[in-house]
Amino acid sequence: MTVWVSQKDRRNGMHGLGGTGMGKSKLVTSMVIQDLSQRIPMRKDFEENIGVFVMAPDGDLLNDILVKIPKHRKNDVVLLDPLDIERPFPLNLFYCPDPTDPAIFELTVEQVISVFEKVFGMSEETPQLSEYAQAITRTLIGTPYTMIEIAHLLTNEGFRRQLVNPTSDFWMDYNAMQPKDQRQEYRTTIRRIRQLRDA
Repeated sequence: MTVWVSQKDRRNGMHGLGGTGMGKSKLVTSMVIQDLSQRIPMRKDFEENIGVFVMAPDGDLLNDILVKIPKHRKNDVVLLDPLDIERPFPLNLFYCPDPTDPAIFELTVEQVISVFEKVFGMSEETPQLSEYAQAITRTLIGTPYTMIEIAHLLTNEGFRRQLVNPTSDFWMDYNAMQPKDQRQEYRTTIRRIRQLRDA
């Protein structure tokens, strides 16, 4: 039996169900290889390769795909393996495609805070951590800085002065504190950030 699904329909999402050994991975592998083998017309005189993204919890599916990649697409492959400590890939949680656009900026804030909520268990019961996460996120989005600089932001006044919005209530209150009071405030936040960063 032949099954055919258009590119348009596939972009709207698919859901495959089946027991162990029923061929779900083979189906995904076939779809990926077919996409990598195709070119789509962009205009009369120009065709473009189809891009594919595969995220898999184990290596079997990826290994099946990698050995079948067409020769003309091998140089297009980027493999991100979070377990490969010899070749770690950079990931900036605070990246925002257009920090000058308020809607995109707020969406990025929402996404970052969502990660912090899941990882740190932030809720109404952790108001101080939530307040710090909001202030740090709003400060670092749109900068080249990453989670590595969070401790620097909280502990180095000169660095902080270059980045923070001087009219932010949070940072005005924070900067008005004595250094020992700041240390008392940020100790837990820095500890949690380091645990996440070094995990």
